[in-house]
Amino acid sequence: MGFKESIFHWAGRTFFERPAARRSVVDHAAALSKAGDEVRVRINGKRPTPKNVARLRHIIGIERWGQARLRVFLGEPLVMDGHHPYKPTSTDWDTLQTEFASARADTIALAGQLTTTDLPRTVPHNQFGPLTARGWLQYIRGHAQTESKLMR
Repeated sequence: MGFKESIFHWAGRTFFERPAARRSVVDHAAALSKAGDEVRVRINGKRPTPKNVARLRHIIGIERWGQARLRVFLGEPLVMDGHHPYKPTSTDWDTLQTEFASARADTIALAGQLTTTDLPRTVPHNQFGPLTARGWLQYIRGHAQTESKLMR
């Protein structure tokens, strides 16, 4: 493992795994719901500038990509892809807001399934290394919150 990869894996453990370990999957689902509401309020107040549209498409793409990784915990095969294929094609602001709400609801539903399943230990993140199911839920929640705060 190279230096850069070591730093990113350290970041995954520090910023996702450690805080995630303090919550149950049920607690993560509740946090995802609350954070999703906050993101929806935040993006609802923004103008559909090209940068904001691109950022919201990115947020949705990461959310859906993260769902694909969560489904690996439920028995689906791992596909080592990136988030770009998961981005919505629409650039309509209202449609994107609806797609975010739908994607977040799907993530919360997946979290509910994770509580009743014998989970693999970790599933890899392309950049941050192996993450537990709770680490993935922490990552997905934090990503949307952080990115939505960058909208102007």
